[in-house]
Amino acid sequence: MRTDLDLELVRELHPVSAGDDAARERARAALWAEIERALPVSAPPRRRRRLAPVGLAVALAAVVAGLVLALSLRGGAANPPSAAALVLQRAAQAAEASGGPRQLRPGEYWYVKSIWTTPGVQFAEPSGRASDTIVNALSTYERQAWIGLDRPGRVESHVVGPITFLSAAARRQWIRAGRPRELPGFNGALPPNAFLLPYRQLLSLPTNVRSLWQLLYREAGSRPGQGNAAWKRHEMFTEIGDLLREDPIPAKVRAALYRVAARIPGIQVLGLTHDGIGRPALAVALNDKLYGMRSELLFDPKTSALLGERSVVVKPPPAYHVKPGTVHEGATYISSGIVERIGQVPGG
Repeated sequence: MRTDLDLELVRELHPVSAGDDAARERARAALWAEIERALPVSAPPRRRRRLAPVGLAVALAAVVAGLVLALSLRGGAANPPSAAALVLQRAAQAAEASGGPRQLRPGEYWYVKSIWTTPGVQFAEPSGRASDTIVNALSTYERQAWIGLDRPGRVESHVVGPITFLSAAARRQWIRAGRPRELPGFNGALPPNAFLLPYRQLLSLPTNVRSLWQLLYREAGSRPGQGNAAWKRHEMFTEIGDLLREDPIPAKVRAALYRVAARIPGIQVLGLTHDGIGRPALAVALNDKLYGMRSELLFDPKTSALLGERSVVVKPPPAYHVKPGTVHEGATYISSGIVERIGQVPGG
């Protein structure tokens, strides 16, 4: 099955004069040749999907969009800023079209299920020594949160999968310690209205891109390092991820957040990738020179819903002995929705 998205993208990124169908067809042929070469290499390993798979047409559209961007970022006819703006504008339009969660009512909870990968593995029975934490290793755990509008909520997490060692030295440290178990997780209560912002403030966030930009920029400037332009870029990108992560953001606000992201200096669209459970995703990134990391947001190419986040090592700091390209930490968002009680999941 082929979609018309490839032709549409060719028209937008490789404009030609009216009636020059031959030139457009050559551009289209070159694009599809690149797709055929790239598909066998970029196809992910087979995994069990936790959610319904994205349709073939959508996946193919994402491949086309990702490869157009990859071509342009390698010096093709389209310039990188236009490519980034194009994809993020599409994401914003998809966000508006997909709608958003209805407003929470008294007594209801916003539920989010996610899988997190975090740096630094702590042993189950720490003695207080520094050796009880393995720095160059990752823990992976499943997290469920019930955030109440006007009632206390709850968060539950438990470790899933083995420890991921990022260096041979980290594995040797674990063996010397007697191969201990890592901390099993965390369960605890959440206060009412434990969103990033109070719920009413989330609903009233501006949908005007200029107003939202100014709001996020002011917030970034109110923190330490506020005189540094790189810090502000990093903080604005982080704030966008924070708002999309576990908060029931209205669709128009979500769309405005993507449009703000398109305006951040240094923003890049990396193209097609996959999230932590194998779902097709488009990756938007900001190279963070402050910490030697590249911050990425992964979103659904069809609905623009946030599928995940990750921080990738670009230049490891001296105390962090890993290779560039290593995922330092990240999260994959499995499902979310409104429920009536703690313990309930959407549709259950």
